[in-house]
Amino acid sequence: MKNHAMNRAVDPKRVGMESYSSVKQADYTKEAAVYDLKRFSHEAGRFYAELTNQILFDLLQAKKGERILDLATGTGRVSVGLAEKGVSIFGVDLTWKMVEQAKGKAAGKGLQNISFHLANALQLPYKDNTFDKIVSIRFFHILPFEMQKAILQEVRRVLKPGGIFVVEFNSPFAGLFLWALRRDHLVIWPRQVRELFRGMTLVKKVGVMMPGLARIAKMNLDLGYSLGRRFDRFPFNHLCNQILIVARK
Repeated sequence: MKNHAMNRAVDPKRVGMESYSSVKQADYTKEAAVYDLKRFSHEAGRFYAELTNQILFDLLQAKKGERILDLATGTGRVSVGLAEKGVSIFGVDLTWKMVEQAKGKAAGKGLQNISFHLANALQLPYKDNTFDKIVSIRFFHILPFEMQKAILQEVRRVLKPGGIFVVEFNSPFAGLFLWALRRDHLVIWPRQVRELFRGMTLVKKVGVMMPGLARIAKMNLDLGYSLGRRFDRFPFNHLCNQILIVARK
């Protein structure tokens, strides 16, 4: 009877999420050594990476003593980039091989204002109300919507009252719906945003990488960065390839 009761208590949705996490963990373990090389070794990739960090730095307005978390830090592109700008930050990821890459970057740059932890975003190893701000870049777009909602619960739990969460999604309106030609390009729709962030206050939506911006940056890098930090108004923010949603607990 006891075993039967335990079996009935199993949440199939939770089991499915844990299974999905295991699959992704295996994928990124294989990918870790070449992850940056594939995505950020070319000119447009480097521009996107630095532009994202500049926008995040502007949005976070980090103050001394604040605790900031980079959720799904991966190879540390965001956490290391922000640490270089003086932000004290924690990076957490599910995949040890990715964390190794991140630690190597931080050590190579001699950064002391950054630390890394290994954990599943579905069950973060932090107490309630731990962080002042949380960022999550190039993560939520690979997750099923139900899993996004479960992780948002954890984000709200570890975020302090009044704390800020900045999260990146693929915009459904980028390139005037040309994303539809790519089956791997998962997007978030306005109705999903309302459901996902129920109980939080939406502060703003900031676009990242307007189509054609990389070409401008190739001709004039400073102009590319200057323009790229200005897509925070409708409809231009929604027309960018990615959109940063800023929400307050």
